[in-house]
Amino acid sequence: DSVCPMLYPSHYANGTILNGITFEYPDKEPFMLSYQVLQKCKPTYDQEGYCVVRPYFQAFTASYLGGDNYLVYDYNAINAQIRAAKESGLDEFILWSPTYSYPEGDYSGNIASDSE
Repeated sequence: DSVCPMLYPSHYANGTILNGITFEYPDKEPFMLSYQVLQKCKPTYDQEGYCVVRPYFQAFTASYLGGDNYLVYDYNAINAQIRAAKESGLDEFILWSPTYSYPEGDYSGNIASDSE
């Protein structure tokens, strides 16, 4: 069994507060938002015998947010979310894009990016 939460930063409201951190524009902070959500849930999924947690990560640009509310989800933005999972102790993830188009690259989560 597995749990696959959708952690798309674009789906959080501007001004969302997680773990005492205010995300004025959540879509523009893929690493920190993903990391904070996973930290908030860690007491649940970090139990012995708990099922596999395999988060869905945003691999699309949410331009529908309009104005200056969104980030172009390029390779670095996608990989930043993966790094958040790795730093939270998770080894699996799912990327989703409605266009089924993903930038080429090593999705290991091992790079730092400007999209944090």
